Amino acid sequence: MRKILMSLCFLCACLMAAAGCSSPANAPSSAPSDSVPAADEVIAWKIQGFNSAGTTNDSYARNLMARITELSGGRLQIDYYPADAIFPTSEMGNALRDGIVDGINFYAGQFTGIDEAFSLFNSTPGLFARPTDQALWFRYGGGMELWQEMADSYDMNMHILLSGVVDGENFLWSNRPIHEIEDMQRLTVRFMPIFGSVLADHGISVVALPGTEVVPGLERGVIDAGEYSTPDFDRSMGFQDVAKYVIRPGIHQPGGNNSIAIRQDRWDNLPDDLKAVVEAACAEAVLNNFGDQRMKNIEAMQFFEEAGIEVCLLSDDAVNTMNQWAQEWLEQKCETNPWMKRVVDSQKAFVKNYAAYSDSMDLPWPQWMLN
Repeated sequence: MRKILMSLCFLCACLMAAAGCSSPANAPSSAPSDSVPAADEVIAWKIQGFNSAGTTNDSYARNLMARITELSGGRLQIDYYPADAIFPTSEMGNALRDGIVDGINFYAGQFTGIDEAFSLFNSTPGLFARPTDQALWFRYGGGMELWQEMADSYDMNMHILLSGVVDGENFLWSNRPIHEIEDMQRLTVRFMPIFGSVLADHGISVVALPGTEVVPGLERGVIDAGEYSTPDFDRSMGFQDVAKYVIRPGIHQPGGNNSIAIRQDRWDNLPDDLKAVVEAACAEAVLNNFGDQRMKNIEAMQFFEEAGIEVCLLSDDAVNTMNQWAQEWLEQKCETNPWMKRVVDSQKAFVKNYAAYSDSMDLPWPQWMLN
């Protein structure tokens, strides 16, 4: 990614979340009040995340909650809990709807059990080329409004705010080099939807292990290759201890995002100045977390190479073929899933208008800087 483009994307991503969307005691919270709190009243929220305690993403969420409290002058106090502290991560939507918590820190792919189209608000394989491309669609292409509308259509009772842009992921970890599609054809690989379904439709043996089981699965030979997340996150999980090769680029998820969702009545009853505080803190987190994550990912890749891990790059032919497979899969799903069609059509319209200009700004790195 080039310097000029990245600077512009950072600025746009920072502005994005500020717009929002228009439309430890473990006992359940009391029933919500219909009254708007007084200007000097201290409001207490309880929010659970989807990341394990001590991970990078967990620290980002904790920092965000602390920043909201700081910017509010202490008027909005948030108790934050890591994954599974109050309820299983799989029950996030129900816990929010039922008032067990006031908010959740989540990613859209967690709700694919409701509708597969929710995955497209996290990442769309074969479409967005960079993490910040999708961020611009959210802010300027109607993505946030569409996401909120879809959640409302399923009575999810949440107000969604983008709180982080996630860097591109590794494609796979393996004990065999992988450059071509043929290199995967005799392997059992771990992928999650959507891309797992895309590969399975073309004869690749795919299993969907929970994230915590990928490293043990590689170590025991349950799977031959597996993906999980970004380089820094993968390092924290110990992939370098069980695999010899890391395969890039992560065309299944060239970027993603983290978000927070506040129970709708809690958001509606929040004073306007505190709504602005939450939106500003989320916008700040989008910028700061992506920059911090990009630098940590660079450090992680350097660590892998120093540890003897070989970096395998997918061939252009493999990338182009799998992107074509993803396009065909999405087109097929759009025929029967109205929400899938609406989201894909919106994303394609944005990219069609955006790609030519973006590509025209993509300058090569000066060689004297790389010597």
